[in-house]
Amino acid sequence: QLKPENISGFASSFKEVVFVDLGANLSAIKEIKTALTIDHHQTEELGYFQANPMLYGVDGGSEISSSGVAYLVCSPESGVWGLESRVQSLEFRDPRLKTQDHYVELALVGALGDMQYPLEGMNRMIADQGIKAGRIEERIDLTLFGKHARSIRSMLLYADPYLPGITGNEELCKFIIESSGITEQQGTKWASYYDCPEEERKRLVSSLVRFLAEGGYGKLAKSLIGPVYLLPKLIPELREAQEFSTMLNACGRNGRFDLGMQLCFGNFTDEVANLLATHRKNLRDGIAFAISNMQDLGPFYLIDGRGAISENIIGVVCGMIYSTARHDKPIIGLANEEITSSELRVSITIPETGNPKPETIKISSRAAKPLVAAGVNLGAIMKECSLVVEGAGGGHRMAAGATIPKEKLEEFLAGVSHAIQKTSSV
Repeated sequence: QLKPENISGFASSFKEVVFVDLGANLSAIKEIKTALTIDHHQTEELGYFQANPMLYGVDGGSEISSSGVAYLVCSPESGVWGLESRVQSLEFRDPRLKTQDHYVELALVGALGDMQYPLEGMNRMIADQGIKAGRIEERIDLTLFGKHARSIRSMLLYADPYLPGITGNEELCKFIIESSGITEQQGTKWASYYDCPEEERKRLVSSLVRFLAEGGYGKLAKSLIGPVYLLPKLIPELREAQEFSTMLNACGRNGRFDLGMQLCFGNFTDEVANLLATHRKNLRDGIAFAISNMQDLGPFYLIDGRGAISENIIGVVCGMIYSTARHDKPIIGLANEEITSSELRVSITIPETGNPKPETIKISSRAAKPLVAAGVNLGAIMKECSLVVEGAGGGHRMAAGATIPKEKLEEFLAGVSHAIQKTSSV
């Protein structure tokens, strides 16, 4: 998280600074004359150089992520943003991008990680470039995580998205697999989804859809089938774009940026596998807590995860809960802001104020498309309501966040409640 008080340190410590996926709402960045901001969040003309689709009439919330913007900026297509001379002066453009296909996988993976699914607009254009280059394949299939990298039982047991009644229930997972006529163990190997013949895969999908539909989760059942993107040039562990995205997310949210960089260069290690297992356990625990403790506060649902859910995953938990909860109002999640190894550590000088760091709360929010269509704009609400209580926030219409002083929580939530009622026609 980039905070205004840190920006002067960057300005005095680096010749060139590139901010990626953050900075769209920090006017203090204009202090850094050589800075380039690559972002896709809601923004305004703030007096500094910014590559942001929102300034060009493209919805950064649904049509392109910062990974896609970075891909275009660092490619021959940078001219479409009016950035050609600026990019050349920074001298970071990769000469291997002459064919416009290298790293296209990362642009797609970033879009999926930002929940921009199905692909629309510029994401669709980038995916089509990858398909044409033979680096991306698109097919209709089961959308669960782990079809390549996990056994079928693990795929169901730790299912993403969360499957009510199935996720975490090993006996039921085993029953569904056996009733689908699938032999789990093939010699010494436990079969993955893609190890099974097509007919067995179809029976498994039918069993899952039927179980969820009969349990009242019809929308979730339908979402199990959809476009799946494969990356044939990469190693098997990274071959499915959604799985790749989840691994990167786990690395980032657990402060292991080094492992995330290795993944981007195509290197999968046991460390990543272990980190992913821990990340998934934390998510399962967080989801279980959220389901049991979600409060209906009228204009929105509240998940108070302070002391139970890490700030690093509260947003993910809110998003995953949306796959099983009602979509009639936004979800707001709370977590204690932590000082962890995931904080950016660089050699910069930050002026000392002499005052202790105040206790703060991390806010995450999610809203469904119908609510956004009705007028809800969480990015604007988080920004405006956090400023009132001397915090900071922003984001997209459907997903946004903020950081606020602990003692201002009630005032902040009252402001959010009023803003949602004022902007939504639901």
